[in-house]
Formats: sequence, C-alpha cells, structure tokens
Amino acid sequence: MISSAKNRPFLHFSLGPIQDFIFQARRTRDLSGGSFLLSWLSGIAMREVLRADGRIVFPAVHDDKKNPTDALLAAIVGKPLPTNRQPIIGSLPTRFKAIVPADFDPKTKIDDVVKRTFKESAEKVWDECVKHVEVYGNDTRAIWDRQVENFWEIIWVLDEDPGGESDISWLDARKHWRVPASTAPEGGDHCTVMHAWQELSGWVRANDPKQQDNFWKGMRNKIGKLDLRPDERLCAIAFVKRMLPKLARDDEKIFGWKMDTRNWPSTAYMAAVPWIKKAWDSDKGGTEKLTELAYEYFDEGARGERDTSIACLIGVDKRFRGLDGNAFHLPALANEKTTPLNDEVGREKLKSTLQSLQDKVGYSASPFYGLLLMDGDSLGTMLHDHSEKKVSSSLATFTHQVGDIVSQHNGVTIYAGGDDVLAMLPLQDAIDAACRLDFRFREAFLAHGIQATLSAAIVYSHFKQPLHAVLSEARRQLDDVAKDGNGRSSLAIAVLQGAGKNIEWVSTWCTNGSSPPLKVQALASRFRDEPQFSTRFSYGLGNLFGLMPGDAERAGKGFNPGLSEDQMFRWMVAEYLDNRERKATIAEAEECVRELMSVCQRNRRIPEGFELQASGARLVTFLANPGEDA
Repeated sequence: MISSAKNRPFLHFSLGPIQDFIFQARRTRDLSGGSFLLSWLSGIAMREVLRADGRIVFPAVHDDKKNPTDALLAAIVGKPLPTNRQPIIGSLPTRFKAIVPADFDPKTKIDDVVKRTFKESAEKVWDECVKHVEVYGNDTRAIWDRQVENFWEIIWVLDEDPGGESDISWLDARKHWRVPASTAPEGGDHCTVMHAWQELSGWVRANDPKQQDNFWKGMRNKIGKLDLRPDERLCAIAFVKRMLPKLARDDEKIFGWKMDTRNWPSTAYMAAVPWIKKAWDSDKGGTEKLTELAYEYFDEGARGERDTSIACLIGVDKRFRGLDGNAFHLPALANEKTTPLNDEVGREKLKSTLQSLQDKVGYSASPFYGLLLMDGDSLGTMLHDHSEKKVSSSLATFTHQVGDIVSQHNGVTIYAGGDDVLAMLPLQDAIDAACRLDFRFREAFLAHGIQATLSAAIVYSHFKQPLHAVLSEARRQLDDVAKDGNGRSSLAIAVLQGAGKNIEWVSTWCTNGSSPPLKVQALASRFRDEPQFSTRFSYGLGNLFGLMPGDAERAGKGFNPGLSEDQMFRWMVAEYLDNRERKATIAEAEECVRELMSVCQRNRRIPEGFELQASGARLVTFLANPGEDA
C-alpha cells in the first residue's frame, strides 16, 4: 500500500445516488448520459484532490508523478492522453481513496465544487432548452432549482492512517449514520423516467391538462421530437441527463472538450445488428431501396443511428447502417406510434420492401438484444488481503481492456470503471463477450498473484421492453442469482419477453475444465443451423423439472422430483425420438441429448455441486431461434 506522509490524512469519498441516477432510464441515451455524468463528477472530485497536492490511492488513475493514466481523468485535468480520443464513456468509479494535506477541507474543496459544477452545467441546459418555455409553466424555475440543488449524496470520511488498512471500512460505516436526502416522492405530477421527482411544467394533469400539454409541446418544438417524445414529461435531473451530453457536442466548456455522442444505438437497432450485416451482404439493391424509402417517409430522424459505430458493420453503406432501428423490424414499421411517418402512403411501401429484403436474407431481424452487467466479487475482502496498489493496478488493467473486448463483439460499452461493466450487445455475441471479460479479469489479477472472480448477468430482452425494467432485472440477476444464489464467480442469464421473465439460467463460469456458458452458446449456434429440439420439447422438459431454478424448491418438491439423472436422460431421449419429422438412431439421439444435458445443470460454487435446471434446454432453443417465443 502507498504509505502516507506524517500528518497527511486519508480521504474516503463516495458520490451517489448511483442506481437512481443511472438505472432510471427510458432510452440508451439516458443510460449512457447518466453513467458518464456520474463518472465525470467523480473525476471533478479527484481533480480537486490533485490540485490540492493530494494523490489518489485507490483506484489507480495516475502514475507516481500524478500524471493521469485514466482517459477521463486526463481530459478533466486538461492533459488528454495522446493515444485516446476525447472520452465518451464513464471510466471512473464513484468511490475513491486519497491522501490529502493536513489542512484539506472536503466540504469546500470537493463537496461544494462538485455540486457547483453540476449546477453550472445544468444551468446551460436551462438556458438552451427550458428558459424559453418557463412562461408556460407553474413555478418551473422553483422546481428546477430545488431538484438540481438537492439531488446529490456526497459522503466522505477524513482521518489519519490508522495502520493495518483498517480504514477500508470507514466509508461503509459512515453510510450507516448519515442523514440521507429525503426519498419521499415530491408533490405534483411525476417524471415519466425518474418517478419520485416532479415533472417540470408544475401543472397537475387532472386539473390543468391543457397548460401541461402547452408546456411540453413548446419544449418539443424547441429541442425536437427525437429528444422528447410526446408521452414524456421529465424532471430537472432526467432532463439534464438527456440534454447535457447533446449540448456538449458543440460547447467544449461543458465538460472541457466536445463530445462526439450524437447517438447511441437504440435497443431496436442493437437487436438488428447481425441482420443488418447479413442484409447488406445478401442484397445491396434491396438495402438501397429501403434506405431511400426511409429517407423519404420517416417523420424525423431517418438517420437516427448515423453515428453508431459497430465493428461488424464497418464497410456497410453508411446511410443504410445509419437508419433508425425501427426501420429493420416489421412490427415497429407497422406501428404508427413507434414509427411516425410524414406520409402514411409510405408505410406499406416500407413494409413491402423490408419483407422482400427479409425473404432474400432468409430470416427477419431478431427483436432481442443482450444487456450485460458485471461486477467483481468480494472486492472488500481482496483489499483486506492484498495491497491496495496491486488490487488497483489489476482493476486498471482490466478496465482498459473492456472497451476493446465489447467492441470486438459488436457491442457498445456504457460504463467501465473499476470492477463494474455495463454494455449492450447483439444476442449472439453477449455470452462470448461475457466469458472473454471474465477471463481478462482473472488474468489481470493473476499477474499480481491474486485469485479474483467476477460475476455477471445477461438479460436478453425484446427491444420493446422498458429499459428500466431490463436494468432492474439485470441487477437482480447479478446480485440475487449469480452472487447470492450461486455463490459468486457465476453468470446468470434471463430472457424477458411479453409480460415478464420467460427463462432463467445460472452456472459458474468453469466446471471440470469446461465452460457451461460457452457450451450454451456453442449448442445454440449449432442448432441454429441444424435444428434439433423444438420449443415443445423444451417446454415439456420444463414442466417436468421446473421452469426456473428454485421453482420446485419453492413448491416444496425439491429441485429434482424423485428422478435420477439417468432417468431424466432416458426421458429426454424418448422425447427426442418421438418427433416424427426427425429421423435418428437411438445412438444419435443419445449423443444429442447428452450434449443438451450438459447445460441442464446448475453448477454452484457455494455450496459446491450441481442441480438439474431444465431452463438450459429452453435457453439453447431460444438462442437458436431468437425470433420465436421464449
């Protein structure tokens, strides 16, 4: 651990609320904007420590000469790294430890500066987007000021080095006796994204619907329909989160540099990525026709994804790959609300052209994408057992690799700081990316002689599912299923479709030298080309052995209701051979079922062992046919 000089106290800092700010999002732009702003404000706090002749001890964000090694911090302090573009992704955690001068006052040096910085940035949004419609509101300025000034929770502890690294628990102890900001919902009508906060018009719809509509209509006329949908009414915090990164495209004074973040891929677009590539390779004439029609008839934003950069789409025509995500899905094109057109005559033309293109490709775009959430296991224990310098260096090595790995798997990184990762990927790439990141995490720590593990959750969601619901399910899968339920070092996977969760599967990353998640991916890829199991088969298996891990346990029947593994195997072989459309010998059926059985096991880390989970069969079937019901 880096030792402190005499009379140089330790500072532990934390900024929040994290989930209320990041995870309450309606679109990917909200999600990326929230995660970046939170990381940026943490970087402002770090900058103030460095300015006061302090040093950041954890995480590793600068070298011994205090030259920043993190791209975001380097940009914040005005020393951008030569090999990096200006950062657009949050890479700084919201919690850090520093050594500061004896006279360092966190209240004035950090607390006040962070809040003032956010307020000044929010004021730019007010001036550019809200000021002109204030006249239509009911105390809009008072609502704005109240929310902007009272949102952040900044927690810090300052004391001398107690020795033995016992200071690690200071911040956690401090959080137990803090007086948090009120969590009670505000009065009036609430924000459609951050539901505890009052929307900005100040009017109550039950009494003054016309006045409320006039306020938000004026706002949409100013900033555009792409930035504010007709059914959206936002609070100050949600509005700043959405608009500040957009304003920073042209105003380098907001963050200190211009941000190239015009568009993040929508969930509809991310789901369609593999199909977009296939369509371009299959029928360039058809893609050109669809592009021209979209440019002609889309109400606004035909080029909604024009700045999206996805690895597999490099080389695809920019206009085609830049079409709004809804242009690649027939149900979305048919919906007047989700895809407004400037002339309804064009809707049938668009649908017919897309249908022809789908026929040429051989299939339609999957409506599912993958949201990946990852978090290191027992970081506090590692910090007690190993030096902060080694742990911090390991995390920095891992963080620097995240963006490239996600990009190589055709995804986009939303946040990568410390041991946390949040990313979106096409359905067929998510498991491979997660396994690769897990390997790199372990490798980064092993380089310093530390055995470390990572847990993760992948939620495969229909693009119509509310983003906040997908994020909430990902957090539950990570915390409750992968970590608490499976003993950590695990991957939990859920499928969200229609009314709720359809599939839930979990396993450790590695078992007996093999990788159950990669087995799932490999089987799905093979069965996609050579269908082996029908949805009826996997449903029948689920009815016999429980649809999800824990269902039979909660019903008091035990996870494996009186059947041995051999009995289960024989039943599956019989069901496989019962399909009259399939001709196979018993030996071929047994080989195929044996492969499927390998993913119908719940491999636990703690307590060690495995249980049967029929959801493995359903997951493979779903991944092989992602356009069908889960």
